[in-house]
Amino acid sequence: MKREILRMDNVRTAAGVHPLRAGNLTLYEGELLGLAGLRPSGVRELVDVLMGRLPVQGGTVFLCGRRTAFAGEAAANRAGLYELHAGMRLNAGLTVAENLVVTTHRRRRPLVISYRQINAVCRHYLELVGLDGLAPDTPGGALTPFEQHLVLLAKAVYEDGRIVVLDNIAQEYAPREAGALLGVLRRLTRCGLSFLLTTYTVSGLLPHTDRVTVLRGGATVGVLYPGDGSYEKLTHILLGSQPAAVQNLTRPSGREILRLAGLTTAHCARPLDLSVRAGQICALSDEEGRASGDILQILCGTAPGKRTGGAILLDGAPYRCRTVGQALRAGVMYLPENPQDSGLCPNMTVGDNLLLPALKKLRPRAGYVGRRLRRCMEDEFEEYARQEGIPFPRGACIGTLPERTRWCVLFFRLSMLRPKLVILMNPFARTDEMLRKYVCDKLQALGRQGSAVLVVSRNAGDVAAVCDEVIPLPQ
Repeated sequence: MKREILRMDNVRTAAGVHPLRAGNLTLYEGELLGLAGLRPSGVRELVDVLMGRLPVQGGTVFLCGRRTAFAGEAAANRAGLYELHAGMRLNAGLTVAENLVVTTHRRRRPLVISYRQINAVCRHYLELVGLDGLAPDTPGGALTPFEQHLVLLAKAVYEDGRIVVLDNIAQEYAPREAGALLGVLRRLTRCGLSFLLTTYTVSGLLPHTDRVTVLRGGATVGVLYPGDGSYEKLTHILLGSQPAAVQNLTRPSGREILRLAGLTTAHCARPLDLSVRAGQICALSDEEGRASGDILQILCGTAPGKRTGGAILLDGAPYRCRTVGQALRAGVMYLPENPQDSGLCPNMTVGDNLLLPALKKLRPRAGYVGRRLRRCMEDEFEEYARQEGIPFPRGACIGTLPERTRWCVLFFRLSMLRPKLVILMNPFARTDEMLRKYVCDKLQALGRQGSAVLVVSRNAGDVAAVCDEVIPLPQ
């Protein structure tokens, strides 16, 4: 039987964005444990408690059978706890060997530096993480982010690390890199190391962990074991609802804008029934993004041939569009992923971007009429931006404006066009907390305006707070 190396019993915190109410966790020696929860679940706070960055108000933390409370991250590191997150990088001005051996803060730092010795030590630890072909004198800045993370993992092993926290790091990798990381972690667990793999979504690595501890609302709500970690069941535990449809009590009762009746696609063979009403914000979520991508392309007219069966009704009438232009004329607007960059023309002014949907109509009457309309558009947007508290330099190219101003241009254009259906692809992919709140408020404003909003996301947690219904799609 494996030895228990870490246990957290009913840990509570008063500080933090989402304080813990009852955080429970058990980690064994040589175990790869998944820790899953949406953003407001308390996963981040539990890791901060473990690393000594957040004080504990109640509960107990045991490390190797001894009650522990770290005074800071340095104390946690001295006890053998290390954290690796996506933003960590090596010192670009040092070699791999210097990053791994010389810059350590532990007592193992050599008093007399011999590059022959540190290169030999470096090769041994690089071999443990699968980088045996990497030269120790390679500059740290020349490595890919994935290789730098592996070197940092080797550094944690060199500094006698016993528990390594990988904070949502697998989401940054391609499938091949994620598979290579999983092989390295399995090799290190056989050496006695324990890993805590945190994720804020349904990660592709979770089914390969030994166990998955799930948090929701600041408390541990369940544990999944191998064979039980299916996407539907994990989504059910994360959201606390049935995976077929996660609904809020305040569901809009307007007219039905979109209905999918028995729709099947190339990557979603199970028939899908969906109803989106005026003022409703609905989300489609799947782990791989293929099924939701098919539905998005069918609705936007970019790939109508991907529909293999079923019917689509838009505002009560059969809907089948073969081009993006037909979708726009039918009242279906689409904002791609990272729309503040890809949804606007960066070398054009705000007025020109606002006139883009009407360029075909204005083509025979260019010149003075176009300039006058551009000025009118910029005057209206300037008043709109003033009400939003957003600065607007008139005449500037949109590529030079701040990110929030570009989002403001997108939502102003939507408020003018008043579409029946607005489709957004991963709207929170590259947003900070303040910008995320602004986008959520504007999505709700679109709903109050009478538009139906359909959000396509690979992360159910990002959209659960703003959507009336979250539907995990079958694979």
